[in-house]
Amino acid sequence: MKAIFAPGAKRTQVLAAIGLTLLLMAPAVLLWASRIQPIDPATDEQMEQRMAEIEGRRLGEINLPPAFYPPAEFSPFGGLLSPQLRGAAEASGMVLTPLGHRPWAIDQDELRARLPQALLAKSTEYTKDAGGNSIWKGLNYVQVNPAAIASKGLDQVLAEISSRALILDAMPNSTYLVYVEPAQVTAVRQDSNILHSRITEPGDKVTLTLGSRPLINMAESRNPNLSVYVTLVPGKRTPAFLQALRNTQGVSEVTENAFDGTGVTLRVHYSAVGRLARLDQVRWIDNNLEMMQTNSENVPTVQAGSVDDTLAIRPFDDAGVDGGGLNASGNPTGTRVNNGTAVVPPQIVSVIDNAISLDTPNFSQTATSVTTGLAPIGPSHRKVHSIIAITDSGNDCDSTLSGTHSHGNIVAATIAAYPSELGFFATRSGIGGGNQPRNANMDGIARGARLMVTDIGDQSQCTINTLFEKGGNVTPGVLLTRLNEVICPKVPGGGACSGITGGATEVHLAVLPFGAPSNFSTLQFIADNGTYPQQSADLDTFLYNNRDFMIAVPVGNNGGLVSTNRLGLSLRVIPDLFNGTAADENPNVPQPIQTSAPATAKNIISVSGSTADCLTFFGTTDCEQSLTAYNSRGPATPQSLRMAPIVVAPQFDLTGNIASLTATVATFRSRDND
Repeated sequence: MKAIFAPGAKRTQVLAAIGLTLLLMAPAVLLWASRIQPIDPATDEQMEQRMAEIEGRRLGEINLPPAFYPPAEFSPFGGLLSPQLRGAAEASGMVLTPLGHRPWAIDQDELRARLPQALLAKSTEYTKDAGGNSIWKGLNYVQVNPAAIASKGLDQVLAEISSRALILDAMPNSTYLVYVEPAQVTAVRQDSNILHSRITEPGDKVTLTLGSRPLINMAESRNPNLSVYVTLVPGKRTPAFLQALRNTQGVSEVTENAFDGTGVTLRVHYSAVGRLARLDQVRWIDNNLEMMQTNSENVPTVQAGSVDDTLAIRPFDDAGVDGGGLNASGNPTGTRVNNGTAVVPPQIVSVIDNAISLDTPNFSQTATSVTTGLAPIGPSHRKVHSIIAITDSGNDCDSTLSGTHSHGNIVAATIAAYPSELGFFATRSGIGGGNQPRNANMDGIARGARLMVTDIGDQSQCTINTLFEKGGNVTPGVLLTRLNEVICPKVPGGGACSGITGGATEVHLAVLPFGAPSNFSTLQFIADNGTYPQQSADLDTFLYNNRDFMIAVPVGNNGGLVSTNRLGLSLRVIPDLFNGTAADENPNVPQPIQTSAPATAKNIISVSGSTADCLTFFGTTDCEQSLTAYNSRGPATPQSLRMAPIVVAPQFDLTGNIASLTATVATFRSRDND
């Protein structure tokens, strides 16, 4: 534990400028505790504890949004259900289902007696042999016969099984999830390559938190028509099936997901979940997860390491390595543009959030105009390559009543604001002494980069669920669609990609600075933590299809102890699997996985936050090396033990307005909401 907060002499850490442009979304301060953690000389250095006290007092001033629990009857399982997981020895002879480890023989499964009838298969719907192996049309679990593998090899065995069933997923213990057509049921049952089989019942297709996960949106928590993401068996999203789905009693608002041949979003009445799950073509029913933005803070530490050791220099900016590319030779204006004439085009960063304040020196074309006749929003604009209107048209939450400091504007400004190009700096005159800010540079980390902004928060969300910035919740919809829109911008009226410069092959970086709330109100751990829902799978699907792309996602905010509904001192909570095993933990006081979706995706860069540079406020203590206690700690999932977070960047400011800094991050804001 001590290594996480180890003090030490300051050291300059030079990080790559553009590659870390996206690593600015450290999770927001959603943490709870009621009192200051006492100093314990046996475990923590005194200066570290002093830092924790200050952090606790800062966070203790912040109110959190409450949690609204759906009525108990909304859950198809009758309430929150935990999976029945077994130890390695016992699990070796069982099949791992979403409900936990269960025997292959369906008649020996004691869990079935505790499940509602609507989630169980009827005995007349499937066949079983003398050993209890069951099979039916649709989804089944099958375990490969070790003797067949030994004699033929795994490739040959899987090829033979594939000739009779569609293999959908590989699972532990040589088990596979397969889809069997009605005409092939007998052939699969008689296949000598298969040692065991078990039907995938309706209850095996439903996420355990459906209808029971607490929400920040009170109205949605009371809606009996649950918003769900349904994954279908590949090839089964046909017009005929979609029509049958729309005709299913209790199902409404069926929407095909663009760029995703198997996904469907819809609403289903809580009483009809079992009916929906009984459809053969349905593979999985998941929550359409609520998303909340997470905080973003950084300083020149990203470029040069310790501020006081380097006098706040920005060496990458000074060298011109700022994401702006290289200008075409002979350009009379000397500006670096993205209209196809540049020797090296500017870097483009996709920010999927609640828009930005265009009418500020961060992003406007000139000191007086958002755009000009020669530089509309697009390839020739100084900062904004495009705005993709989803929930709103790109307008920010920047009116006086909104608070004029939205999350999207701060995230985008931290990445790519360039006010100094127009002559704007920060100066605090007439306050304090000579160490107050004078002409402070407020440029972003990659000030020359251009932005593609996807607006996923409307005006109705600007004054609700406030943490630090306004507009706490966002509604991104299907993440796979949002990402594909970045590389394939929509054409008005539909149709093919617009082909504008900066879409397709020219954008390689995306920031998704939000996640499913992992702890809020007095809830410590949500059962969805450490799982791999469709939102996470969407990111991996996109990255698999776009190998030159990078996505950064915050890991969540479940790293501190919950006590009251205010943010207080974050008593560090270390998950049992932090060191890769739970064998050395107290089984009577479990500490579950903390990482929240979509940061459980496999191929993303998961990010978290550390304390910003404290100069010499804490002596020689290296604040930049100290993780903020409220950030989630890995692994990402219990099955993978994959490290999370992968990268940590400065996020939380303990010392405030000191020396020549305005704060960890500062940005210009507008007050007219246009």
